[in-house]
Amino acid sequence: MTGLTTFRRDPVATAFAGAFALLPSSAAVIFYSQGFFLGPVTEEFGWSRSQFMGTVTMALIALAVLYPLVGRLGDRFGARRVLVPGILLFGFGMMSLSLVGDNLPLYAVLTILIGMAGVVQSPLLYSMVVAHRAPLRSRGKLIAICTTGVPLGNMAIPPLVVWLIAEFGWRGARVGLGLAILFCALPVALMFMGDARERIKSVSEKTRSAALSVISRRPGVLLLSAIFLSGLALNGFLVSLVPMVTDRGLLPSDAARILVVAAVAGVFGRIGAGWLLDRVQKPQIGVLWYIAGTIGIGLSFYPGGTLVLTIGSICLGLALGAETELGAYYTSRFYDRKHFGEVLGLLSCCYTIGGALGGQMFSVFFDQFGDYVLASIVAAVLVAVSAVLLLALPPYPTLSDDQAH
Repeated sequence: MTGLTTFRRDPVATAFAGAFALLPSSAAVIFYSQGFFLGPVTEEFGWSRSQFMGTVTMALIALAVLYPLVGRLGDRFGARRVLVPGILLFGFGMMSLSLVGDNLPLYAVLTILIGMAGVVQSPLLYSMVVAHRAPLRSRGKLIAICTTGVPLGNMAIPPLVVWLIAEFGWRGARVGLGLAILFCALPVALMFMGDARERIKSVSEKTRSAALSVISRRPGVLLLSAIFLSGLALNGFLVSLVPMVTDRGLLPSDAARILVVAAVAGVFGRIGAGWLLDRVQKPQIGVLWYIAGTIGIGLSFYPGGTLVLTIGSICLGLALGAETELGAYYTSRFYDRKHFGEVLGLLSCCYTIGGALGGQMFSVFFDQFGDYVLASIVAAVLVAVSAVLLLALPPYPTLSDDQAH
């Protein structure tokens, strides 16, 4: 029993378990898979595409707003007590969509509630536990391993949904997604996500700033601003990448391959960010990924074919992959662990809202000017501004010996 308990609390095992749990993340289930349900559902009920996607947008906004609250609940009650009921609601809620008929208001309400429950299936609480357990020398790397489950799930969930719809219809696919959530996340939450709260209470961290003062302190203002602006620019560009590719006369299959390349680069972006953050003890190291994002957007102006766009998508994927990792690591270094979830929740909220507004920004620019050139220029400038904000971060607070282990 002692050996099993030690394994369940081991930071490396916790990181890999968290990655497995995040394969059916809220991003993969709510955002990346919705395009495959759009056609079958709207054809069966006669809804417009804007009506269907409107429910998804509302669900994402509800999810974003709840990030700080869920983070605070995790700080107060421990990650497991928040994860388990949230996972159950998310999984069974997804299955319940298979029972909805031609009733758009009911479908919208259920989708919003599912989005609210889905906030637990984000890196927020999983990375919180990893950060609390991991020693300083490997904290960045282990957080990166944990959050890598998100891009891996973004690659795996869409093909799974396509297969489920082909074999069992869209209703069966909803049930399949719900089962995937319960199968991957629930055992991990029960086995690996306990006891972090007790460990936090035993650690004295008087040198850190409190979460409630995050807006008024220099690191908080800089991080919130950088995360919001980069989320708006990078995610807005990513959402618009497919029409950019097809507008150049390339095939949709070319666009799909470019997106896959970006997702794969995102995995390496996270791992690379973790590796460097552990070795370079200066917060300015995060600028490297924003530079990569600026280059990725800039390459979209070059009148080349798939090769140039692929290289640009690699740079974009590296930057997007590091975003979550940077937020979690910076939170663990600048703020008291007792408020880790709340601070990271604020950052996640800003990032998600920024991403939602970014897609809208690119659409507005296209409607006004007939292309994405000006929107891309604005996005590149915003990412560059984010890099400048990270350059202005102060040094990490000095840690005592018990804080570093």
